[in-house]
Amino acid sequence: MHCKLVATATLAGSLAFAAPALAEGLYVGGFGGVNILEDAELDVGVLDFDIENDTGWTAGAAVGYGFDFGLRAEAELAYRMNDHDEGSTLGTGFGVDGDTSALSFMGNLWYDLPVAWPVRPYVGAGAGVARIDVNDMEAFAGEIADDSDLVFAYQLGAGIGYQLSPSVGLTAEYRYFATDDPGIEAFDDSADYEYASHSVLIGIRYSLP
Repeated sequence: MHCKLVATATLAGSLAFAAPALAEGLYVGGFGGVNILEDAELDVGVLDFDIENDTGWTAGAAVGYGFDFGLRAEAELAYRMNDHDEGSTLGTGFGVDGDTSALSFMGNLWYDLPVAWPVRPYVGAGAGVARIDVNDMEAFAGEIADDSDLVFAYQLGAGIGYQLSPSVGLTAEYRYFATDDPGIEAFDDSADYEYASHSVLIGIRYSLP
């Protein structure tokens, strides 16, 4: 029995040493990467246009506060941009110029999982607002839409972090970002658009002293 108690205490001590408590305090961070915008439906009156987009990019910055039990709360500003590629309606395809961008301000909650690994996985979600801009969407040398709308936005994400030093960490993550349907003007008429994207990001976090 005595040997079992010693072994249990030794194992618990080893795990505690391998997975130290996270540092508490303010941090700042930045990230960037690839943004894949889902095909979007543009509803104009009785016509539906399917808009396909090229792979684009995203970048952003955040300031947050981390608690020693793994929860992080942060405010984030991010920008996403994708060029339009092709469109179709009534079975007819055509090339589409212009781009769609999203400027978002989000409040996020992330949770760093308490695992005894060199890298620490985390999951989280956020909500906020985004300005969706449909810029110079054109086809057949004619304008389809050039408008914007401010809408509710949300995101879900998961990633891994690695501490280079007590104050500097690197991250790699995936995010799904989507919004309510923006209402824009297309063909001089009211129209509903869609925005949902998938991002693969790398980032850096710096803990403030």
